Amino acid sequence: MTCGEVRERLGGYVAGALEAEERVAVDRHVASCGACRSERAAFMRVESALEGLAPRRRGLGAWIGTAAAVLVVAVVIAAVRPSPPPALADECAVRPDAGAQWRVVAPRTVRLDAGAAFFDVRGPFTVVTPRGRVEVQGTSFRVEVDMGRGAAVGAGAVIVTVAVVTGAVIFRQDGRDTTVRAGERLKAGPETVEKATIPSAEELSRLERDLADARARIAALEKENAELRAPKVDVPKPAPELAKLLEEFDGFADNALDHFQTAAVRDLIKKLKEAGPAAVEEMARRLLEGRTTGERFLAGWILEALHDPAAVPALSTSLKNERDDLVRRMSGHALAMIGSKDGLPALREAMSSDSDWGVRVNTAYGAAAMGDEAGVKMLAQQYESKDTPSAYRMAVLQAMAMVGSPTYAPTFRQVLATSRDMTALLMSIGGLEKIKDALAIPDLERVAIGDYPDTVKEAAAKAVKNIRE
Repeated sequence: MTCGEVRERLGGYVAGALEAEERVAVDRHVASCGACRSERAAFMRVESALEGLAPRRRGLGAWIGTAAAVLVVAVVIAAVRPSPPPALADECAVRPDAGAQWRVVAPRTVRLDAGAAFFDVRGPFTVVTPRGRVEVQGTSFRVEVDMGRGAAVGAGAVIVTVAVVTGAVIFRQDGRDTTVRAGERLKAGPETVEKATIPSAEELSRLERDLADARARIAALEKENAELRAPKVDVPKPAPELAKLLEEFDGFADNALDHFQTAAVRDLIKKLKEAGPAAVEEMARRLLEGRTTGERFLAGWILEALHDPAAVPALSTSLKNERDDLVRRMSGHALAMIGSKDGLPALREAMSSDSDWGVRVNTAYGAAAMGDEAGVKMLAQQYESKDTPSAYRMAVLQAMAMVGSPTYAPTFRQVLATSRDMTALLMSIGGLEKIKDALAIPDLERVAIGDYPDTVKEAAAKAVKNIRE
């Protein structure tokens, strides 16, 4: 290594981010170069001093300069002690989120241990994360690093995601380099590195409008739904323990979309399961008689999670009579996931006549999963339809893979032949394996030895073996 190459790597050296071969090369050079040895000693003194400082948070900083590269880096990991960073190089600026734990280990090297941060940089720059390194070569891009929700706390649970807007970045992990280009997203976990396509700006904008419209409908229908509902009849008071759980539910129902699938609601579901049939009855009553759309939506989701066939009559009634699209979507999805044949008539009716696309897809999946041919056919039509947003097509493909009907084999083979999206490939491979489609073996064998991520290749090889058995 030359002196310049060594000095570029000293930040990563003291941060412990260099590969073994690079570290040995640095050691070999400084052993015979007094100037670089002195500079390495200075870096190590700074690192030692930083380790002794008390943690603190840094607020949002201003964007500096007209840089050519933009990063967003976020890492979530348990209890890592941050240190106040020294000044960056003039062409580099950091805008961390509140609570981000990060520090500068060299003018062009930042170590991010937890939280999120934006970087505005020009020229070579490195972000060291617990999972690997993100390296910038002066292009314009956006990087996001996060932890998979629900993972166990610890370094093994860290998931780093890199999403590039323009240009390209290099992600280095365990001696392997992965280039992430414009319009691609990389996710690096404990065992895999996956790449997928990012939805376009138009698609994201359309999804945002859909969400805004849905929230507006909820607000507009609140008063109307409350007025149209018949007065509640007197019902026996629930037992004290269940009454306490229902009070907890009422606290979530006012802002149901904000609490949807949160840990607090999941904990409530666990308690409701322990409460038995009385809890199912109370949630069914709230689904049909709830004062607000949010209350009915949340009740439908909880009934799905309770997975009790006793909820099927209430869910079927909601699917037929509910005025709000989001609540009908939830009721249809709950019927699909519970999978009781008693819900099939309601699913069939909704998939063919409901005015909402989401309701039709959810109910078609439920019917298809029970072997209904009309449901199988409708899922395939929705996947191929130009009216289906591309961001939603992956969910339809997943539903098709879960159903595993031979009708879908040509679609799965087409994905193998044309797609490089890891998620789509894995779903299609799983669907073909479930179908045991012998015609797919040549494509599966090609993928198993081709230029694909190891996870995809292993899945393809396993599918070939199982289809032949």
